[in-house]
Amino acid sequence: MLGRMRSLANFHPDLRVAALVAPRRAVTPRTLPVLRRLTKAIKGTDPDVHVLEPGVAVRYFRPHTLIDGRESGMSRAEPRPALLWIHGGGYVFGRAAQDDALCQRFADRLGAVVASVDYRLAPEFPYPIPVNDCFQAYRWLVHRPEVDASKIVIGGASAGGGLAAALRSPSATATSRSRCFSFWSIRCSTTGLCPDPSTCACGTRTATASGGRVSSAMPML
Repeated sequence: MLGRMRSLANFHPDLRVAALVAPRRAVTPRTLPVLRRLTKAIKGTDPDVHVLEPGVAVRYFRPHTLIDGRESGMSRAEPRPALLWIHGGGYVFGRAAQDDALCQRFADRLGAVVASVDYRLAPEFPYPIPVNDCFQAYRWLVHRPEVDASKIVIGGASAGGGLAAALRSPSATATSRSRCFSFWSIRCSTTGLCPDPSTCACGTRTATASGGRVSSAMPML
């Protein structure tokens, strides 16, 4: 505990209470297999699933409820806005199915289509493979006939927010007019909370430190 108290100066004031009580190594070689088994057991709902290549897939959601008493969105033939959603899990566990209910809620409330990416995970598939997987899903979404490519938002939860930021970097989507946001703060798979993601040892520092127009949060829908 004394060591933790001494290290608090390295954290932003808003994060110091969390840094004091949060596990420094929530994901370890011992806990990772357990976390993966738990998330693998998540069945999710029943959206359309498009496999882009082995280990990379997109779970696709369309609006199917009413907004203010009228049909949500536009006709199926008219291009819609779209959200590319990237799940969290410290880059080392998690799967797209864990966010099925959230993605359907996004689609219903926004009248947009939502593509939720299943990307390959570290350490078996280190950076930049997860970023490339998400970019492949982004390109797939851009070319969907029902999607307005000028109205695509890239978003993610936790580690997915880091991948969203990396995907929105000029080198990744140079011709895109997309926006991105991070739903929750980025947590490090190595230390739990990174005082400085740019020097983190988790192997994803390029992704978490990439630029782009990113807002820190989005209201729950």
